[in-house]
Amino acid sequence: AVADMLDQVVEYGDGWMPTGPDAMEVAPIDELRRRCDKAGRDFETITLGAYAPKADLATLETLAERGFSWAALMVRPYDELSTLDRYLPLLERFGPLG
Repeated sequence: AVADMLDQVVEYGDGWMPTGPDAMEVAPIDELRRRCDKAGRDFETITLGAYAPKADLATLETLAERGFSWAALMVRPYDELSTLDRYLPLLERFGPLG
């Protein structure tokens, strides 16, 4: 399960991308760090990204503080332009992709 997946990240991965609310959980990040230490892998060589976290400033700041370097925010085909307008301050704060 999660432990096996984290072992695979440590052994083979360049990054790890938890989804949704899971990205806000501290325990898996701490466990990934412990597994890196045990395997002799530098935790800083693993890029952390979040898929579909809550799209608000507090959430993204928390992710950044925990070492996440990017987040993919959800934009569904039926979302109105107001969703993109709501994301604009987040983009201005955290920068564009690429």
